[in-house]
Amino acid sequence: MLVLAVLSLLITDRDRKDSGLATLVAVLVVVGVGWVVLQGTEYLQAVVAVGIAWFLLISGLLDALTVQFGSGSSDAERLAQMTLIPGRVWQLIWIAIDVFALYTGGRLLLVPGA
Repeated sequence: MLVLAVLSLLITDRDRKDSGLATLVAVLVVVGVGWVVLQGTEYLQAVVAVGIAWFLLISGLLDALTVQFGSGSSDAERLAQMTLIPGRVWQLIWIAIDVFALYTGGRLLLVPGA
C-alpha cells in the first residue's frame, strides 16, 4: 500500500515543472507516516492519527474560506451553474459545514468520551 501511495505521488506530480523538492517532501511524509503506522508504538500511532485529523479539519475550513470566484473552477461556481442557488450561498453552506465539522471533530479529539 505504501508503494502504491509513493507511486501515485510520483505519477501525479510528473507534469509539473520544478517540483522535485515538493515531490521529495511528499514522498518522505508518506514514508514516515507509513513507518509509524507499521512500526510505531501505540502512543506514536495515536499522535500521528490525531495530527492528521486536525490537519484535515483545519485545511478543509481554510480551503472553503479561500475560494477564488471568477475562475469557473470552484465547486461553488459549478453548483451555481447547475442550480438556481448563487455561488456565494454555496460557499457559505460549505463554510457552515466545515465549521460544524471542525467544532464536532475538535470536541471529539479534545474531550475524551464526548
